[in-house]
This record gives sequence, structure tokens and C-alpha cells, in this order.
Amino acid sequence: MNTTLRPKSRRIGTASLVLLFLGITLGLFCLGIWHCFHASRDLHQLKSSIESSLKCPIQQRFAFNAGSLLFGLVRGGCSFFTVPPEVTAGLQAIHGVETSICRWDHPPKTADYHHVIEMVDRAMETRGWERMVTVVDDGILVLVFNSTKNKSPRDQRFCVAVSQGENLILTSVRGDCNPLIALASKSMKDINISF
Repeated sequence: MNTTLRPKSRRIGTASLVLLFLGITLGLFCLGIWHCFHASRDLHQLKSSIESSLKCPIQQRFAFNAGSLLFGLVRGGCSFFTVPPEVTAGLQAIHGVETSICRWDHPPKTADYHHVIEMVDRAMETRGWERMVTVVDDGILVLVFNSTKNKSPRDQRFCVAVSQGENLILTSVRGDCNPLIALASKSMKDINISF
């Protein structure tokens, strides 16, 4: 008698597929939560360049990252309500925001700000950012950077650093300037301003 042993075929059962799906979903959810409370490389570069220029440690207290998906959900939710046109334009313009709230261990003196500006400029230029706005007034430092990689008004990126006393706030925004430009031009027409 000739008997051959056939290997049992292994079928993936429905329960295994459900567990695999739940595992992947949980992993993506955890990654999304981690991403919400993690600053990007641009904000990290801005923070480290400020920190190294003053040789003063900065403690990050809080970081938050809201991306395109979250803003899409907010825009969709606001479509069910009557909101002012300024709010609508702002929500249409912003595609993502990252904010990091930090605290200086030893706040810098106003005299140190010029050195900080030079060092931060060099560090940000290597990453493709150029400084657009600088405000130094009565212990307040504000720096606004624009990405040199921006190709159109629909794809703009900005980094902002604000230092006052022992607080340092770093923000990165990406979005579309066209809704804000349309709102501004409409407002200028309403009050009869022309260029």
C-alpha cells in the first residue's frame, strides 16, 4: 500500500485577519498620537540653534502637531455651522501647525539677541529657510522664517520663534495663502482701498 503524507494546508482564518487588522490599526493610531506630540526637524533645528548660540539650555514643556487630516476634519465640521468669513479663510489657509512651548533655564539678556539672530540665520539657511521678519523690543525677540523651497502661494511654510522672559515659543505653519489673499482683497474693496 502506497500512502503519501500530504502537508495540511494552512488557511488564515477570519479571526487571524481581524487580529492582524486590529494590530495594524493600533500601531498606526499609536504612531499618530506620537506624531501629535513630537516637534519636526525644522522646529528642532530652530530650538537647537537658539540654544547653542546662547549656550543656555532650553527645556521643552509641550509640543503639539496638528496635520492636514485634523484640519480637514475641522473644516468639514465647520461646514455644518455658520462661521465668520475670517475663520473660514483661516481654516482653508492652514494645512498644518506645529508648536513647541519651551522655557529657558537662564533667560538671555537683550544684548545677546543680535548674536542669537546671526547664529539662527546661519543654521536655518542650511535647512532652506530665510528670515523675513525680526522684532527686538523691550526683552521680546520675534523671528519669522520663510522656506526657500516654497514653489507657489498654495504651498507655503513658515517658522516663528518668540522669546519673552523665560518663555520661548516655536511654531511652524504650512498652508495655502490664496484664501487669505482673497479675504484681504475683498476687505480692501469693501473699504475702497486700491493700489
